[in-house]
Amino acid sequence: MINMIEEFRGEYNGMHIAVVLRELGYRCGYVGVKKTDENLKILDRVNELEVHGGVTFTSVGNEYPIRTSRELIWIGFDCAHHLDGMDYDAALKLATDKQDIMFLNTLREESTGLHAWSVVEVICECCKLADEIITELK
Repeated sequence: MINMIEEFRGEYNGMHIAVVLRELGYRCGYVGVKKTDENLKILDRVNELEVHGGVTFTSVGNEYPIRTSRELIWIGFDCAHHLDGMDYDAALKLATDKQDIMFLNTLREESTGLHAWSVVEVICECCKLADEIITELK
């Protein structure tokens, strides 16, 4: 099974936005902030940022979650929390063998009635996070 696939890459208010689909059918959203000494202070306040499920990822680099030409401060969240469901159809596209499909079918049953975050919803949450980061950096 493929670990993840990039579903969206864009910019919002001068920040990078990325959405990836994980192999279990849930999405993660990331905001990439230009790496400067001034912007690095946001890493001290990530627990104060309000985003779905809280901030679950921070890193400084240009490899993950997406490759970029320069290092960025990445702040991310995932949509695999209580009451979050999986996007079965999207995850099925990542399955590489019958065993993966059987496993996904089991997860699908457990995910019934839960909300699977769409790419658009994760992009919107990334934009809200970016706005909050901008406010915190002022």
